[in-house]
Amino acid sequence: MRLLGTSIRDMAADLGINSATLYAHYPSKAQILAALVQIGHEELHQRMQQALVDAGPEPADQLAALVRAQVLAHTDFPLLALVANQELHALTPEQAAPSLVLREQPRDLALRVLRRGVQRGAFTAGDITLRERVILTMQPLDIPVNGGLLRALRFGDGPRIVLAAHGITASAMSFRAVARHLPARWSLVALDLRGRGGSAGMPGPYGMSAHAADIVAAAEHLGSPLVLSGQSMGAYAALRAAVLRPELFTRLVLIDGGLPLPVPAGADPDQLLELTLGPALARLRQSFPDVEAYLDLFKAHPALAGDWNDDVAEYVRYDATGEPGAIRSRVNGEAVYADGRDLLVNAASFGDDLLTLAVPTVLLYAPRGMFGEEPGLLPQSIVDLWVARAPALRAELVEGTNHYTILMTDRAAKLIATRLTE
Repeated sequence: MRLLGTSIRDMAADLGINSATLYAHYPSKAQILAALVQIGHEELHQRMQQALVDAGPEPADQLAALVRAQVLAHTDFPLLALVANQELHALTPEQAAPSLVLREQPRDLALRVLRRGVQRGAFTAGDITLRERVILTMQPLDIPVNGGLLRALRFGDGPRIVLAAHGITASAMSFRAVARHLPARWSLVALDLRGRGGSAGMPGPYGMSAHAADIVAAAEHLGSPLVLSGQSMGAYAALRAAVLRPELFTRLVLIDGGLPLPVPAGADPDQLLELTLGPALARLRQSFPDVEAYLDLFKAHPALAGDWNDDVAEYVRYDATGEPGAIRSRVNGEAVYADGRDLLVNAASFGDDLLTLAVPTVLLYAPRGMFGEEPGLLPQSIVDLWVARAPALRAELVEGTNHYTILMTDRAAKLIATRLTE
């Protein structure tokens, strides 16, 4: 947000007040900007203080409350959060000083919770720097694309950027664990694709080409070159974006997706969709009494039950919407159906993409599938076939993971972060 080209008189007219009244409080545009930046940091600090008071004595509950307060402060007042985070550098040292002090206070709150958690055995000592950096530097972004604004979450404030696309019923929050393991000089911008998360209300068209166009628009908006990644469905959209505009990306990391799905000859796509996505589509039609009940559904999922963690919990919380008694997923079922059908009906087109791919690409794939069973979504024979055929592609099996834990558990997320930044 820039105030260039807008006068104090213009601002006063928009507010319906006399310009002299505004001048009496803020003699310059720079002082208005300084006040807005300070208000943004005050709002965040106050919310996090209250969240800590309300959370109870357990460090894990306190940390979760701080994360929720951070997210809600940004989603309730997105423009204020954007100004507070991105315009601080535009102020003089004197103007910025109060906000710089305020900015450190939420960080201190989180560090105290983390250290108390280490003392009580709730966290390990190695968690402190990683968790604190991601919690306090996540901010929502709205990226202009065809038809409106696409929501994204930016994790970290480093100058080098990873752009990430999620799975078919997922959201930007699925990349939280990966972001936590990135080096400090890196940021991760995870998109909420059309029909999901903060972009749930974005209209179609859907399909991989539409998502790829949004990824390209995001890359241009953020400034290239970037590292590009996608998991599950997002891998197919990322692959297509890398083929469409290879000059925007230095590396592509596909996570358990991106290879043509084997479709039996003569198979009915709608029947296949029901077999593969039926449980997920059914979940989108359900409602729950509260967020905890929605969490319980995921905790019982066979692919997650043995690997439940804070990252998965926050991912589920981010997806939940609605009033108490009618909590549901934010995901648009129409978008899921259209995208799933595209993946099946146009499977051969992704083979064409792989053969023309020029961006260096690594595929990280899981040995187990969407329900924690073997084989994985990408059978070894399919992986071997496309590694042999696509010159830009290499592959790496991530042992001990399934379609979800390959992205949202620490060991696998750390490996992904390494491959993204090497």
